Amino acid sequence: MGEPGFDWAAVYPGFPDVFVYTDVDGRTVGVPHMNDIRLPFQIQLQSRHDPSELCWARLEKVLTAEAYSVLNQWDDAKVLAFFTAWLQDANMTLGESKRSSTS
Repeated sequence: MGEPGFDWAAVYPGFPDVFVYTDVDGRTVGVPHMNDIRLPFQIQLQSRHDPSELCWARLEKVLTAEAYSVLNQWDDAKVLAFFTAWLQDANMTLGESKRSSTS
């Protein structure tokens, strides 16, 4: 699990496509594309003040034991690199806010 060529799509049969990230050592982890993950409205409301919380909630909702096993072996830098790439796949960045400030 996590080796190059691992079939992450088979781990997520309910999703049409899977985002696969490869770390610097060649290990892979796959998760559904963020835009394919729907959350209950209550979680969306609770996360509205911190967009990154909403992203983590989406990941938590779909993370399988297989993906968790790979991520759990990585240090914080590798997990952050994965999370950043997953956000970029959804055309988002860490710290991004849609709020506009008024002066």
